[in-house]
Amino acid sequence: MDVKPLGGGEAERIRQLVVARFGGRVRDFRVLVRGNGLVVQGRVVSFYPKQFIQETVVRATPFLVVSNDVVVD
Repeated sequence: MDVKPLGGGEAERIRQLVVARFGGRVRDFRVLVRGNGLVVQGRVVSFYPKQFIQETVVRATPFLVVSNDVVVD
């Protein structure tokens, strides 16, 4: 698979996808680019949406999630 650098527009597309899918279950969500991978950040109320957010991002892009910094409140 040909992997191209992730631009700000692609990070925003992924952010919007997660917010649309998880709505009120995720707060302050953002996607950052670190090296050749992604960092996901935000706040959720349980581990279930934290894991599914990571799975959603993995399926939406060929880039590796290098850090899941979503905090469970």
